[in-house]
Amino acid sequence: MGSLGDVRFDVVGVGALNVDVVVDVSGAGWALRDDEAAVGAGEMARLLGRAAPLPRRIVLGGSAFNTVAALARRQSLSRLGFVGVEGEVPFGATSFREHLRGLGVDVAALGTAPGHAGICLALEDRGVRSLRIAPGANVSMADHVAAVDVAEYLARARVVHLTSFLDERTPETLADLLADLRKRPTRPLVCLDPGHDWCVRPDAAVRSLVGMADLVLVNERELADLGNAVDLERVTVVVKRPGHAVIHRDGAAQRVDGGPPLRTDEIKHPTGAGDAFAAGLLAALTGNTQKAGTRGARGLPSDLAEPVRSGLVAARTHLLEGRDQGLAGAGPVPLIKGLTKG
Repeated sequence: MGSLGDVRFDVVGVGALNVDVVVDVSGAGWALRDDEAAVGAGEMARLLGRAAPLPRRIVLGGSAFNTVAALARRQSLSRLGFVGVEGEVPFGATSFREHLRGLGVDVAALGTAPGHAGICLALEDRGVRSLRIAPGANVSMADHVAAVDVAEYLARARVVHLTSFLDERTPETLADLLADLRKRPTRPLVCLDPGHDWCVRPDAAVRSLVGMADLVLVNERELADLGNAVDLERVTVVVKRPGHAVIHRDGAAQRVDGGPPLRTDEIKHPTGAGDAFAAGLLAALTGNTQKAGTRGARGLPSDLAEPVRSGLVAARTHLLEGRDQGLAGAGPVPLIKGLTKG
């Protein structure tokens, strides 16, 4: 990575990059749970084949990518960066690098790896979404962090927004990375969205990441899955619920309302609502940071209610209207080199 000089970022996203195949399975007999799991190439090929007759859209995705892209659209003057690894993007789509550049996001710390990009099959049915992910190039993230001075890059950010990877090596590498950042005289505020997989399997590395984060974003089920892996006396946690959120901070809980819960039939885009929430929160949070408002413990603003409310509004808008990087319509999903055969 070349020298970045005095460049300073408002937010840098760190996360997996996936091409999402979002399929509407309502009425098709799929029994869905709100969950997420890694799958091998054979299982992904089988699932894509089963979903072939159903309506779908194909979009660039990944939790941190979605959040940073939404921030780029919300705040044209924001200085944004991204750390991750991209592989070959299927379906003739624009690469993640080109798309991020087009949004004005810095890609100096974006790596590449041979083989296909991550593939995420997102199944949606009346407000429920179930994710199956073939990680692809994302499994090279630990190697990328070792080869590039990612810590120096992240140290130039006001906020680092960190999301999950599904391989076994990356969480430990990221925990070491955060430990490095915490030793620096000035360090970014770390916002962690651990997602379903890290919450249901909080190993030692994930526990370290949760403990070192300044702000953790989860839903009610994820909080229950984390259990004693998160200390609500020491870590600030925002729990997303239908129509409101609860801020756990210093042993106290504060409810923030965001409007009445949506009816199931009103929800059009369940996939990505959590990323929209993160974007709305971070947009308000970086605005507050730039205004040098009163700071509480661990560098967070003393009042988190307004950023959280901004996140709730953004999530509600996404559920009702949606916004993603469309690549293709509802035609058959092409074969993916290195993933399917035919």
